[in-house]
Amino acid sequence: DNLNDVTVQADTDTIEIYATAQDSNAKISGTGSKKLEAGKNTFSVVVTAEDGTKKTYTINITKSGYYDN
Repeated sequence: DNLNDVTVQADTDTIEIYATAQDSNAKISGTGSKKLEAGKNTFSVVVTAEDGTKKTYTINITKSGYYDN
């Protein structure tokens, strides 16, 4: 797994995950709009090669602090 850690402001409610395959025959899953909860959020983006080989990229997004309206 490839691991990526990101911290966002506490008032960030959603994020958009984008990915582009180097090979046009590869398929990508796990992208799109994601809702964030307080604390640590973990998302996976899976790239599947034409031969079925899969590679997973894990993204940990932490909402910093707590936000009160």
